[in-house]
Amino acid sequence: MAISYALAKAAMHHMVRELSARVAPDVRVNGIAPGLTETNRIKEKYDQSETFKVNVPKFFYEVSFLNRLVNVENIVDTVEYLSNNASITG
Repeated sequence: MAISYALAKAAMHHMVRELSARVAPDVRVNGIAPGLTETNRIKEKYDQSETFKVNVPKFFYEVSFLNRLVNVENIVDTVEYLSNNASITG
């Protein structure tokens, strides 16, 4: 994992925690930070590049706790869940 990617993820995580602590209970703050997401653009790269097809997905499967790529529907479900649950912040 690139250091810049890891730093950006950590900064976003910290920002969400700090904001949620500062503005609660009036405002809820949640962050969603998925990794490589299976989108049409990523699928096009699968079709066009043997190197990408073999190496990049394998790497993300190996480092993912779920052993799969996240898809857009997963992210939408998470946004809906967080939006509709008033007891979650941070």
